[in-house]
Amino acid sequence: MNIEIEGADGKLRRFDDDALLVAMAGDYTGHKPLDLGEPGPASVISGEPGYRYRSGGVEVVLTRRELQHLVFHALPVAWYQRLKSACPELPEIGATFYDANSGRALQPKVKVPRED
Repeated sequence: MNIEIEGADGKLRRFDDDALLVAMAGDYTGHKPLDLGEPGPASVISGEPGYRYRSGGVEVVLTRRELQHLVFHALPVAWYQRLKSACPELPEIGATFYDANSGRALQPKVKVPRED
């Protein structure tokens, strides 16, 4: 799947699933963090400045931290519920990755953080 992330600068950064996973992992492994530019509009989860994330014809705004948890299929339950409410058709939060009733991550690639 082709994924685009857009910062406040309007520059599109394009990835496939695997490339984005590796790029976002750099923040955790001590490598150079992925350059996403400056954040812009408000995230649908937290209301903090975020980035436009486009996937499967769907667009949503998330912060860098929220993007990381989305990419790693490790959204906390409260984040999943807010994202599902705002953007239910986002492929990354489908039944393969999250329990639709509880919002629990089924295949997290990192430890799911405590809910904020």
